[in-house]
Amino acid sequence: MASTSETVSAAPPHGHTSHSASMLEEELQSMKKVSLKSPHCDLVNFLAAVQSAQIDFMPLSWSSSVKVGRGGYAVINESFVHATHSYAYRRARNRGGEHDFKSDMIELAILSHRPIEMHDNIVTLEGICWEISPKERRMAPVFVYERMPHGDLCKFRDAEEFHALSLDEKLGLCVDIGNALLTLHSCKIIHGDIKPDNILITRDRGNRRLSIPARFVAKVADFGSSQVCWKDQVKPFHFPGTPGWTAPEHNHQGCGKEQGLAMDVYRFCLVCLWLLLPDRNGQSAQRDIDKIRAAEDPCQKAVEMVESLGYDGTVKHRLRRLFRSSLANDPSNRTLSLKQILALLDPKWKEIKKEKYSTPLQLTKQHSGFQVSSSLCPLLSTNYLVRKLIFESLKEKTLSDGCTKCRRKTALQTAFCYFVGFGTERDPEMAVQIVQDRRVNKGHEHLEDETEQVSTLYPYKNLAFLEMLGGFSAEADWAIKYRVADHYVLEDVINEYAREARDMAASFPDLTELVLAPKMTLAVLLHGTGDPGRAVPLYREILAGLQSSRSGGRYREGHIQESRVLKCLADALRLTGHLTEAQEVATEALALNPVADNEICLQIKATLACIHYSRGDYDKAASGFQDIVDISHALLGKRNTNTLRAMHDRAVALIKAHDGNRLAEAEDSTREILKVCNEILVDEDSGKRHELSILAATTLSDVIMEGLRRLPECDSEGEFAASRRQEALDLLVDAAQESRESLGPLDPMALTAEVRLAATYAHIGDYEIAEVLYREVLAKQRQVLGPTHPTYIETLDRLLLLLDLKDDEEDRERVLSAALEGVDLAELGGDTDHPVLVGFRERWLPGS
Repeated sequence: MASTSETVSAAPPHGHTSHSASMLEEELQSMKKVSLKSPHCDLVNFLAAVQSAQIDFMPLSWSSSVKVGRGGYAVINESFVHATHSYAYRRARNRGGEHDFKSDMIELAILSHRPIEMHDNIVTLEGICWEISPKERRMAPVFVYERMPHGDLCKFRDAEEFHALSLDEKLGLCVDIGNALLTLHSCKIIHGDIKPDNILITRDRGNRRLSIPARFVAKVADFGSSQVCWKDQVKPFHFPGTPGWTAPEHNHQGCGKEQGLAMDVYRFCLVCLWLLLPDRNGQSAQRDIDKIRAAEDPCQKAVEMVESLGYDGTVKHRLRRLFRSSLANDPSNRTLSLKQILALLDPKWKEIKKEKYSTPLQLTKQHSGFQVSSSLCPLLSTNYLVRKLIFESLKEKTLSDGCTKCRRKTALQTAFCYFVGFGTERDPEMAVQIVQDRRVNKGHEHLEDETEQVSTLYPYKNLAFLEMLGGFSAEADWAIKYRVADHYVLEDVINEYAREARDMAASFPDLTELVLAPKMTLAVLLHGTGDPGRAVPLYREILAGLQSSRSGGRYREGHIQESRVLKCLADALRLTGHLTEAQEVATEALALNPVADNEICLQIKATLACIHYSRGDYDKAASGFQDIVDISHALLGKRNTNTLRAMHDRAVALIKAHDGNRLAEAEDSTREILKVCNEILVDEDSGKRHELSILAATTLSDVIMEGLRRLPECDSEGEFAASRRQEALDLLVDAAQESRESLGPLDPMALTAEVRLAATYAHIGDYEIAEVLYREVLAKQRQVLGPTHPTYIETLDRLLLLLDLKDDEEDRERVLSAALEGVDLAELGGDTDHPVLVGFRERWLPGS
């Protein structure tokens, strides 16, 4: 790697004086306005613990509308990454106030503890990503797990697969939970919140150590309430009181170690009984559990229920012994140990005797320190505020009251941030000032060493993850996140990524993946916020850099990365009207992508289908979207958001196909999407309707209106037509209002709903309302998309056609002139082959 010593020498910079030495003092003094007790200091310790545990920082995002599970401490969401792999995300439920990293540190220590991270019945921690609150300038860790396709035990309890389980298989699930709990207790860990919501279900992969054959495996999750029994523990433990699953002795004054362990076992036995009850669904089983808990003698009530289950004599005898004492209100009457309970559930059960399973847990020592260079690459693929807040936290911790060694290490990392431009403007002079300060007592060579180290590190420890993901990417749709979320100033965000791209290029000229990561996000931002023309040259630069890097053998995932960038380039070319080149680029991307049916593969196929749609080849577009529907359905299920979105896109293409049967098919498909969306896709965090539901409602209105347009004139004024017209209007009015409320008045989806509403008013003859709506939407689209975007031009075309009906040529010319003010008409010239742009040019600009 090229040295940066030409920029900054090891000696004090030229012009160094006692006055310039005060730069460091001024910079540090500026931080004193911030409380040194801020949890930002804890953030640095958490980052150090993640690195020490060798856990990846992952550039991933999730769907807030799709819940896999919900515990007392957290909610679990999901996302799709690859045909055979998707992830679940454990997020804290309440982000109010400052985030306390204490529980995160404990959960991280538990899940990275050797006996636990390798356990068959405990979820595996795959990595860490971040949830950002831009208004409060706060970040909180999100724990990433491999997604369990059958969700939590509550969801699985209501599924058909559960009702097909044999008694032995249900007992096997109980043993799974008990094995996990036994390992936790052997490691001096109290889970603290055992209940069906915190147990996830997956298919058996043939590696279970049970005598009971089973098709499914239970895994214990959500350690946000867990506590570690340290040797010097004197304070009482506090656990959440979950209605229906709390031990009778639970109280808010806290408990000791033995009482906490006993409450875990009590909850475990409740879950076992809940699993074994014959009720058709989990809610009715919960009611039976509530009756048992409310009984004067819960053990006797549980035994009576066991007697009524109809199990054979041997099993019934074992279960009677299990529940005769395990659910007693008085803890002293619960005489069975966890090992004895497991032996009753499975007579052939034997404890797995390995020394490591009794290894006590140790927290990472604080002085191990967080090293920016070790995680630079993956952190560059996250929200830019992550880097800013890490930088601010490092500066703040440098001022905190701690050991001298810790402050010195943190100061070196702060200097490194200045040296390379991580989270702040690149300032090598400030970096040298910091390391040469007497309290740090380091030299310029230490900064060079940190910089050089970056080139030797592979960005992810899980190599399979990088291959699936396709390297750096905008996995989280940054364009949507920054555009829709409150408290982001979009231009500031774009400028920050442009700054990062410049600084990374100056700091790491030979490390393509570092230089291109912020440049890729910048291109995606420009592309997704209405400026695809500026994104196109950036995508071309990125492609050139990737191809050069791959030819030198530096990056083995080059093909996957190139296919992703080619896909983005194809989509940007489509939006700028260059459809022929867009199709060629997308076809190349599909051929280059070496991993079949991963996320990028489906995205490329969707881009190709969109290009066919833009060309007016609606049948081919519908066929392309059907291919995506089939793949998503087979891999992810009919109710997955990826499947539903592809179904929606196919329906949009079918509307344009000149075939009455296909229009009916589009309506059936859209109604099915809307039904599923309204059932399962509600954003529980905000209580708002999901965007896919709004989109489906808008499309359904299009289907209805298109059907009305195709009716014979004699039928278009009948009662049936009037009711259909009113349904379409109601759908659009609701969609426009809810999209404005959920997504904001400038969101493209909200604007699409308003355009459709204007078109519907025009169709039914309310031209004045339609004209007002078109004018309002046009002004918003110009602000969001720009005056040469095909969607903006299409809305302008509709308005001009409406004005043409008024036969007011002067007004029409005035609107056309104002709408294209400042636009270089060459951008709408003959080099584009987008039908919308071509049609507009021929209709309204014949001489341009």
